[in-house]
Amino acid sequence: MKATRVFQITALLLVIVSVIQVGWWILDLHHYSTQRLRDERATYAREVMAAQTLLDAGTSVERVRALLPDVALTGRQAQADPAVEAGFVDERYRRINQYAKSRDIRGNGLAKREIHGLATVRSVASESSSIQFGGAFPNPLKSRHPG
Repeated sequence: MKATRVFQITALLLVIVSVIQVGWWILDLHHYSTQRLRDERATYAREVMAAQTLLDAGTSVERVRALLPDVALTGRQAQADPAVEAGFVDERYRRINQYAKSRDIRGNGLAKREIHGLATVRSVASESSSIQFGGAFPNPLKSRHPG
C-alpha cells in the first residue's frame, strides 16, 4: 500500500476516534448533570421536610427561616420555593453549555441562544425550555409548549 493511502486511512481513523470521544464526553456530561439535578432536588426536599418538622414541633417561623432560608414559609407551612427549583434547572443547563460561547437574542417572548450553530430556545413568558444540542437534550422537567 502506498504511503499516501496509509496516511489517509490513519487520519480517517483518528477523526472517527475523536468524534466518538467527543460524543462520549457529551453523553457523560448529560448524565452527570442529570444526576446532580436529582441529588440537589433530593437534598432540597429534605430541607423542606426538616423545615416542616421544625414548624410542627413548635419552632418559630423566624427561627426556621433563619436556619433554612431557601425554604418558602407561608404561615406554618413549609413549601419548596419555585425560584430554587428554577435555579437547579438553570445550573444544569449552564453545566451542559459551559464550553460554548453564547449570546441571547430576545424578541416575541422567546430568548434564542445561539451557540456556534447550535441553538437553545427558551420561552421567557412560560419558563418552559428545551435544549437542542445536536438534538440530544430536551428538558424533561418543563413542558415544551407554552400553552
